[in-house]
Amino acid sequence: MTNKRVRVTAPQMAAYSGEPPLTRRQQISQNTEIGRLYMATLIRTQLRLAVATVAGFVLMFCGLPLAFWLAPSLRTVLVLGIPLPWLALGLLAYPFTAVAAWFFVRQATRAETEFTALVHGDS
Repeated sequence: MTNKRVRVTAPQMAAYSGEPPLTRRQQISQNTEIGRLYMATLIRTQLRLAVATVAGFVLMFCGLPLAFWLAPSLRTVLVLGIPLPWLALGLLAYPFTAVAAWFFVRQATRAETEFTALVHGDS
């Protein structure tokens, strides 16, 4: 019984074409499968942010009137001589809108900056 040596090799791979692989920017511009994945991720991030912002607005601008309708006693509460519904919907809504807009712009800018850094990182 003789022990014969056997060479184990990896499966044959396609021959190297000599061309460098595509950069992320080229993959996006040429609409390759990975490029579409990059774009879909950015769009999904932006959509999630937009839905969260709209949900906050819906809760604020539909929830307050609904609360005043469901709890009529809140309508008669005075704060500094101003009825609570007027104060909540007339004054508090504006700072809420400003904060929501600031947050949205900040998060959208951050997502786009991260995406740009990812795309241009291998150029």
